[in-house]
Amino acid sequence: MSMPHCPAGHGPAPSDRCGVCGVGAVEPAEVAAPAEEGTPPARPPCPECGLVRFGRFCEACGYDFTTGTPHPRTRGPGARGGGWVAVVDTDLDQYRSMVERGLLDSEAVPFPSHARQHRTVLHGWQVTIGRGGVAPGGALGIDLDACSGDPAVSHAHAALLARADGSWAVADLGSTNGTTLNGDTVPLASGTEVSLRSEDRLRMGAWTVITVRHETGRDG
Repeated sequence: MSMPHCPAGHGPAPSDRCGVCGVGAVEPAEVAAPAEEGTPPARPPCPECGLVRFGRFCEACGYDFTTGTPHPRTRGPGARGGGWVAVVDTDLDQYRSMVERGLLDSEAVPFPSHARQHRTVLHGWQVTIGRGGVAPGGALGIDLDACSGDPAVSHAHAALLARADGSWAVADLGSTNGTTLNGDTVPLASGTEVSLRSEDRLRMGAWTVITVRHETGRDG
């Protein structure tokens, strides 16, 4: 029988909770065997730039493998994402809710009372949010290990995506614990882009809240 695993990436959990972070363990998903033993399945190249595929979006040019379309920022000149920032903070109410629902052990995973706000200027076509410093295809744009050390955030959790009109959208990248927007309790559907407005708040993990803000007069 397969042993439950920690959804935060700490490996097998001998009980119903991870011994490292205290997050509730989950049964591992079935993994399809590769076509040939010892040989991983081939990843298709991006038809726009040739980079090998690692997810829904090409890490180099933003091509969308799901819809088969280039990213809007590649469709013409003048597409910008300037003037936007993401402010990472901790939310005690969110943490308490996780504890009350039995999703966190408060003794094993104490709230980071000394964490500071972390501000990131958004630029480029995609800013990936996660932990561990790297995501498939490149570095993280917002590394929550360096911000608040949230153990319930996936290594590649969500992505902020620039749009041709200068605004931004968010897409969950298939994270274990989901991403919610503002006060909604229903997580965003994985891989679906959702438009963002200034002061929208993204919640993820045990205590992480990210406010996306457009700063008038700032040019990214």
